[in-house]
Amino acid sequence: MRRLVTVDLRRRLRALGPAWLVEVAVALGCVALALIVRLLTDLFVPGAFALGINFPICLLATLLAGWRAGLITLGLAGVFAWYFVLTPVHTFHLPDVKSQTNVFLFFVTCSLVVFLADQAVNEQDKGLEERDLLIEEINHRTKNNFQIVISLLEMQSRKAETPGVREAISAAISRIGGLARSHRILYAAGNPQQTVAMDTYLAELCENLSEAPGTGGFVRIETELAPVWLPRERAVAVGVILNELITNAFKHAFPDGRPGVVTVGLRHAEQGYELTVADDGVGLAKPAAKPSSGLGRGLIDGFARQAGGSVIVGPNAGGGALATVTLKA
Repeated sequence: MRRLVTVDLRRRLRALGPAWLVEVAVALGCVALALIVRLLTDLFVPGAFALGINFPICLLATLLAGWRAGLITLGLAGVFAWYFVLTPVHTFHLPDVKSQTNVFLFFVTCSLVVFLADQAVNEQDKGLEERDLLIEEINHRTKNNFQIVISLLEMQSRKAETPGVREAISAAISRIGGLARSHRILYAAGNPQQTVAMDTYLAELCENLSEAPGTGGFVRIETELAPVWLPRERAVAVGVILNELITNAFKHAFPDGRPGVVTVGLRHAEQGYELTVADDGVGLAKPAAKPSSGLGRGLIDGFARQAGGSVIVGPNAGGGALATVTLKA
């Protein structure tokens, strides 16, 4: 029921037509559903619940498209049941006061249910708007905090006298920038979904990486991404892994401005999904005999575990290096 309250077809289908048209379409669809339920009911208990079946149908129409859709459904489905189901059939004549009272109370009660449901939807919408504003404010503050940390590290890097220290700070700036990019894409205002379309997310992340200062320019990123959906928490970890792998390729696979291509692939595998990052650079400097050595590899392995997977790094068949991240479904 909670999910139904959040489904406003008028808003979701506004590109297809005005709100009133969506309301009428939803009402007609719900009336058709009421007729189907009526026919199925009559197969087993003819004439049972002559008007009562319309209560949940009117409620459904209201939750999907507002009170006008609910009242249209009430009018059409109620009149149909009154004429074709309620005894005596094929007439609007009500033989006694009891029947008249029952019909009157049905329409009044159902109308009240429609308006109460519409109020609940409106209250839910107000809560969602307040939540979106709060999320937008949190995202803005988080973005600023990332930028402050990066600025502080850049200041510290300029003051550092040792090349090793400057290199370490530069690596930290790059990693924090990767987290900031992931956050900006995944937690953008208006994106309340708890699952992430990984093909869209990784494509945008690769585009940002190709344009980020100090991470390439002479290296092209190509993508071959299948449609895969993951929970947001796992998507963040995968994004950090991709950022680290591509940054490592820019840094080590293409020395002295050597041009090249980094290919990012995402596909369905036997037990889940497989993310690959391949380059046509100079290749691995040494065999990956110690796969956990180095801070970068430690971060990759740690986030891979968080994403529910593992990483294998080795030579690429066409030259260069290949990293394969296997993710459980």
